[in-house]
Amino acid sequence: MKDLEQLNHMYQYGLQDFILMFTKTLKEYQGDDSLSKKIPALIENMAKTCFHSVSVSVFKRDRLAFGLHLLQGFYAVRYPTNLWSALVGSVGTAAAPDRAVDLPPWAPLSSKPLFTSLASFPEGLTVIDKWNLSDSAKWGPLMNSATPETTVKTMPTVEQLLLINIFRPDRMPALATTVILKELKLKSLTPNESLRQTIVRASPLSPVLLITSSGADPSLEVQDVANHTIGKDRFHQIALGGGQTDEAMQELRRSTAAGDWLFLKNLHLVLDWAAVLEKELCAMPEPHKDFRLIVTTEEHALFPSVLLRLSVKVTVESPPGVKQNLLRTYQTWDKKFIGGQSGKCASLLFGLAWFHGIVQERRTYVPQGWVQRYGFSPADLKAASDVLLNMARQPNLDWTTLKGVMLNCIYGGRLDNPFDEDVLVMLLETYFTPQILFEGSRPLYSSFSVPMTNDHGAIVAEVRDKLPDVDPPALFHLPDNSNRAVQESIAAALTEDLRVMVTRLGASGAGDSTPTEGWKTLLAPVLELWKTCGVTGAVATRTVAATGDPAPMEVFFVSEVNLLAQLLHDLEAFFESLRAMSDGTLIPPSQLREEAMEFAGGRVPPRWMDRMDGPREAKLWLTLLTRRYTTVQEWMKTPLSSSTAYDLSNFLRPDTFFNALRQHTARQSQVALVDLRLVASIVGGGATSDLSVSVTVLGSTICIQGAVMKDGKLLAPAVNAPSSVPIGTNLKVGWVSAERLSAKMRGHDTIQVYNNPLREQVVFPLTVPCSSESEHVQRALAGVACFILTV
Repeated sequence: MKDLEQLNHMYQYGLQDFILMFTKTLKEYQGDDSLSKKIPALIENMAKTCFHSVSVSVFKRDRLAFGLHLLQGFYAVRYPTNLWSALVGSVGTAAAPDRAVDLPPWAPLSSKPLFTSLASFPEGLTVIDKWNLSDSAKWGPLMNSATPETTVKTMPTVEQLLLINIFRPDRMPALATTVILKELKLKSLTPNESLRQTIVRASPLSPVLLITSSGADPSLEVQDVANHTIGKDRFHQIALGGGQTDEAMQELRRSTAAGDWLFLKNLHLVLDWAAVLEKELCAMPEPHKDFRLIVTTEEHALFPSVLLRLSVKVTVESPPGVKQNLLRTYQTWDKKFIGGQSGKCASLLFGLAWFHGIVQERRTYVPQGWVQRYGFSPADLKAASDVLLNMARQPNLDWTTLKGVMLNCIYGGRLDNPFDEDVLVMLLETYFTPQILFEGSRPLYSSFSVPMTNDHGAIVAEVRDKLPDVDPPALFHLPDNSNRAVQESIAAALTEDLRVMVTRLGASGAGDSTPTEGWKTLLAPVLELWKTCGVTGAVATRTVAATGDPAPMEVFFVSEVNLLAQLLHDLEAFFESLRAMSDGTLIPPSQLREEAMEFAGGRVPPRWMDRMDGPREAKLWLTLLTRRYTTVQEWMKTPLSSSTAYDLSNFLRPDTFFNALRQHTARQSQVALVDLRLVASIVGGGATSDLSVSVTVLGSTICIQGAVMKDGKLLAPAVNAPSSVPIGTNLKVGWVSAERLSAKMRGHDTIQVYNNPLREQVVFPLTVPCSSESEHVQRALAGVACFILTV
């Protein structure tokens, strides 16, 4: 329970919480009195009680991590430490085993970091040998199976989790849910205690703290519970944030004596006063037995810890999905508001509510839905509805102006990516048309059209009855396999949360008072890893200088080598500091201590990740650094050649590589730099067939998401297809004049190639065939893009 605090400041529990769970477990036990049976049964009941009690106060996104962490804590024998560390990515930096194990040929390259982590210690190698991964006939179908976890259900649980997390991380959340339910003998991860039960069973001394997510408001439910339990006259509510703290304090003192219920809303808006409330609760006399204090707050890192530990906490979340988004909107737009509109305005408002729901819920699919998670909010909906109703009063609705205001003044103002702006334009063009909003001749989705009525109840009923509870990707114009990418992101967050909680346990033993022997033991494998990483200090610190009048490509390769050499030089100094820590000749400052703990846990600290992007696993990161240094050195020694396939994952700055190629092309072709445009296509493609200067780019480390590439053409992926796959063919890249590019682009479209899966920076555009404008729109809305996979 203490470890949960590492995930969220609001997850803090007091001694009283533990005592209640412990006594409840003892009271509910009715089994055999034999110790050999009683103790295992009590452990099982305690684990179940702990999960039930704590999950009420934990957001849904963190329940899987807590459930697995709980299982590993209670049943350590079933989840051995080394295998668990491999699962969460904290196996440390022990020396590599005597033999290396290659990634199976049927496995995607993205599995390499976790597979290498498992293969880095003897127990992991034993498990890999046991799996017999060389049997492609057995394991190959796993990659496209809808339920691959059924293939491994006879394995020990920890091995199931390991194998699925490595090769099919999109199914990790489903498997983790199944494991928790089975091990704890539960029917659901969702708490089965209602808000009424929580409030009624709470002690008068313990506030009921409702921790809300964005868009969630439990006020009506609390009011309904109070009216049915204690009566309307004995229920008092105050919304904080507008100078009502004195009134709230007076009402608190009166209610404690009278036995009334007091409901304080939005405590996060007056956090300074929260400390005053905390002191009042700790010092107040014994309250009336019927008294209850109910408080709502959003999560906040500065929320008083004592108040958190004193309270009974309940998380309140708004359900996800377009359907629930629409229902929340029509709670705000009540019967009077909708009924007072004309049929035309009611249809426009529904179209706006739908559009608002789509742009908000597409954030679930970052970076495919949007490149980043933008803060679209109810304030945007309010501003847009005001504009829409004002414009609807005109005799003829100006669609162009309406969409322009939405784009430039409201929703578009939150975007900072040009490709997301294009998507927003396409969504506006898709939904804000007379055919959809007024005529009903085109549906919004599948067979669902805009309700042609201003009857609030009829609109809500149609939304409830006709829209699915779970949004299919097609609702957002995304490909069928988009959910796989979402589940992979959830799995990555799950294992990272587990790692954070495991790391806390390790860090607690290496604080300020860690003795020299402790650091020596902890850092020995880290120092050995650096010693064996493949680049000696003498080679790494050598500075290379360009000679004479260097060509642009020579300047690039020399600067790239020097940047990598400087990074290695700085790393050498860092590891020398670690060696001094290990020897006891250096008292480490806090930053060095934290980074030492990161490396000891097998992870690269953020400071070094900022210097060179790559896998977070220390072994793989150092291996990549070594490979980049030696590879770029070799490329520096040879002239630029179109026959050499350059692997962009070996560059620190692939975008700078193409800028240097631009200068090289300008010199060779005598064309001004400003007139050159970058073009890329598969080798043999028409767009790059006659380039005078070009380079070949290796395609095996460039992955495509949102589509699959076959014979240079883009096709829609299957439902169970991997979220991203290598494009499978080399690319030809070069610079041409803007005039020539315009001619080459007829019948073609471009998709962007980014520097990493998060789509943080565009490296170059890739030209692909495109037969129509509708195909271009479909690809843009589907979030089709490529990225460089660095492993």
